[in-house]
Amino acid sequence: MRLAILHPSFEAFGGAEALVRDQARELAALGHDVTVVSFALGRLRREGVAGAAIAELRRPLRRAGAELAVFEGFTGVDGSVKRALAGAERIIAHHPPASSFAVRAGFAERTIFYCHEPTRAFHRRTVSPALDALLGRRANAASFAERAYATSLSRDARRRLVPFGNGWAGREERGAIARVAAVWANSAFTAELAHSVYGRADVEVVYPFVAERPARPPLAPPTDGPLRVLTRTRLQPIKNVDALVRAVALCVEAGRDVELDVVGDGSKRAELTALARALGVGARVRLHGYLDATASAELEARCHVFALLPFDEPFGLVFVEAALAGLVVLGPDQGGPREILAAGGFGAAAEDPAAIARALAAIRAMPAAELAERRAALRRSCTERFTAPAFRARMRALLGPAPR
Repeated sequence: MRLAILHPSFEAFGGAEALVRDQARELAALGHDVTVVSFALGRLRREGVAGAAIAELRRPLRRAGAELAVFEGFTGVDGSVKRALAGAERIIAHHPPASSFAVRAGFAERTIFYCHEPTRAFHRRTVSPALDALLGRRANAASFAERAYATSLSRDARRRLVPFGNGWAGREERGAIARVAAVWANSAFTAELAHSVYGRADVEVVYPFVAERPARPPLAPPTDGPLRVLTRTRLQPIKNVDALVRAVALCVEAGRDVELDVVGDGSKRAELTALARALGVGARVRLHGYLDATASAELEARCHVFALLPFDEPFGLVFVEAALAGLVVLGPDQGGPREILAAGGFGAAAEDPAAIARALAAIRAMPAAELAERRAALRRSCTERFTAPAFRARMRALLGPAPR
């Protein structure tokens, strides 16, 4: 089958862009004729995609910030999109702008929209159910995420008399997705959001995937010495790393020896450093910034637990990677991570540092044999659902066998 995978831009290369690349590679390995199409190929222009062709649309999109830029400047784009996609029997459009481009070019009946999450700027409250409920319950925003969310809502209210999703761009997005042939989502959680926002009751879950890797020898929580906790993420408010720092402080206050290694960088790094010092755990919370693969693996091998408690996370490949590496994994009891961790992981309320601290205490106190059994169960579950063979099986079911 001739497949086109349409993604607006690879210039900022994150998890979604890596997934698009990896999907293209695996679909090509199945025997499909795959072309990745984008307005900005970024690093793919240099690296390519194994087994797939790449095509760059030469008309650059005007940048206006966040999700809004890609909806601007439709004039003159339709023709170039139409030419690039004309030969495709199926078009997999990642992110709502791509689906709008494909539909406007006349290919609605061939297009599959892959939903990473509904556009946050258009549907902020719908895509943030946990944060929205929390802000409604608590008089004062306690976490970085709550404060940032409250600021966003206030800014939206100042800028617009109606929710932004009711404006032209939001109507364009919803109208296009109502017309596409199929909708796929990266988790059941995202599928529910897509149903709420776009009214599509036919959403299929197509999980992201990672490369299989050998599990390291189990590193049991120590009987003495610190429990080493690892987190790896962008240091942005929604990732809720401040709750982990507060949980470490509560553990230490209760006489438990816990340390936290933070890998990643972002807008909240300085504030996290200051928070750790203010809580008296500056020496126990180490912010490493970005590490290369070798340094990251070496640090991972010295840690017992991977923990991250983001709000309203659509999926969360870092949880899968940690489970496949053989770590004990602690995540939020909501969003996409809850699906990942259902078999063998640990969950806690993201908004409650005390609950996170209790979960860490429970992990440390759990008998080694029971902990090993849970770790093995989670690794098996993730291998079965979130690796390339699982993706290939799902594609065979949804697209049929590729002609040879």
